[in-house]
Amino acid sequence: MPGFNLHSIKIDNQSYDFDGLTVNKTHESQRLNLSVQHPKDYPFYFDEKGNVYSEGIIYNDEIEEVAETIAQHIHNEEFDQIASVLLPLDGEFVFIISEPSKRRIYVINDRWGRLPVYYSANNSGYVVSRNISFITNNTTTTLNKEEVACSLLLGLNLGENTHWNEIKRMPPHCILDIDQETNTIQLHRFFEINSVSGTAPLEDVASEITNELTQALDNRIAKLSNPSLSLSGGLDSRLTLAVLKTLNQSMPLITYLRPNESHDKMDVFSAKKITSALDLSKNHEITTLPEASFEDSKQLIQFKKGLNCASMGYILPYHRMHETRGISSITDDGAGKFFRDLHPFQKLSSMKQLIAYVVKQHGSSSIRNSADICGLSEKKLKSYLADRFNSYPVASFNDKYAYFYIRDVGINWSYEGGDRNRQFTWITTPFYNPKVIELCLSLPQADKRHGRLFNVLFKKFPGNLEEIINPNWNQSVENEKTIKKLYDKQRLKSRIPSFLLDMKKRIPLDHFIFNKELKILIEADSQEFDLSKIKKKHSNSFYWQLLTLLLLMRD
Repeated sequence: MPGFNLHSIKIDNQSYDFDGLTVNKTHESQRLNLSVQHPKDYPFYFDEKGNVYSEGIIYNDEIEEVAETIAQHIHNEEFDQIASVLLPLDGEFVFIISEPSKRRIYVINDRWGRLPVYYSANNSGYVVSRNISFITNNTTTTLNKEEVACSLLLGLNLGENTHWNEIKRMPPHCILDIDQETNTIQLHRFFEINSVSGTAPLEDVASEITNELTQALDNRIAKLSNPSLSLSGGLDSRLTLAVLKTLNQSMPLITYLRPNESHDKMDVFSAKKITSALDLSKNHEITTLPEASFEDSKQLIQFKKGLNCASMGYILPYHRMHETRGISSITDDGAGKFFRDLHPFQKLSSMKQLIAYVVKQHGSSSIRNSADICGLSEKKLKSYLADRFNSYPVASFNDKYAYFYIRDVGINWSYEGGDRNRQFTWITTPFYNPKVIELCLSLPQADKRHGRLFNVLFKKFPGNLEEIINPNWNQSVENEKTIKKLYDKQRLKSRIPSFLLDMKKRIPLDHFIFNKELKILIEADSQEFDLSKIKKKHSNSFYWQLLTLLLLMRD
């Protein structure tokens, strides 16, 4: 993966190919090594005189000026002031600032931690990197069984954990404080979401969101190299396109199509309607992706080390195309976390109900099955989940579910997907603008139910986009009563016992796309998993998660 590698441990470069990316040595000494690996046009800079390195882009400020301000606060150890400086900044960025006289190094990320950073430290030294494979290839690791089980169960890690006991994920809005004398790392954490549902009036907030979203997109276009817009037929990217139309900016609008995927065909149909309604058809491109390749899934595991599921291998050709054409990408990531009602379909009144609901909505298997395969008891895995959910700074179980969706699904799961794409080209989204998020969270969750916020927003833009079918519902967002019926069905479905729903989703292994490759991995000796616990039928998503983990262990 692209990004910096900061370390004091010895690295065997001959056994590691930097994921095939270009490598720049920015600083090398007995006590400190800093390098960056990147595709073409990856944004980073190094001020050796000022002992400052940064990567990423700040869209509403200049990164060099921000670095100077933060460096001064670092020198005075004014960490709270640094946290305040970061709050309004809109972008994806990381700073590394060295204080040689104090033998300390500081790593500072943005308010939402949009660029994943990982770290490990022991008596031999430390390593902090944007690239998970840089750490796993150069340090001794042991599996965190609970987290591997969570990955098999939910497709993600929880909190600051990874698959390995020795490697942690840097939390958002944080300062890593590295003591070069002792090789210890202290964390100064500032990330806060104290409320996931406010009381602000919808119409007033929608007008403010329109203004902030427009400014956020305009700022991105001003700083991106050859931007394009990834356009699906859904609500998120069409909102971005509506904003783009008001800015009178021109760029490629690219929709991908997998010929054998019916949903993609619906996406293309709606995307054509959207571009036509905005008189932007001449900018619209449809790119056909090849059939999913096992080689792409393997490559994804090699550079993401299982933090992004092998099922996403199909998307790599899409972003290779961006790399070949030298275009960056604006995506719709983020709207799904903040523009929709994140409360569960039923009222949750206990931890038991919360765990069951999370597994029902996001699980690829049962807790017992995931625990058995990973050598854990069902009770222990449930307790592990409960400890994580109890740590959330919100009181009600409905709010805890919304927090899970924002913090663990959003930051731990979707950011890994976005960063996967940066292996090839720079990507960004206007939906993680801090002010936009604050405005969305100021609304009652109920005011975003059934697409209501989108409906209000679309009416503020040209094109009557609220009238065009949303492929996910096969309904337009203006038909709130019809959409409510769809949600009512989901609400009823949420009350059906999980084992009955699981039986409908299960398929034999022979029906899985890469069944031959998975069988070979299952038949090989495994010390990590009890593969005798695999049943005759599982969900398709379970097979993908199992393939991901087995490829990771064989990598």
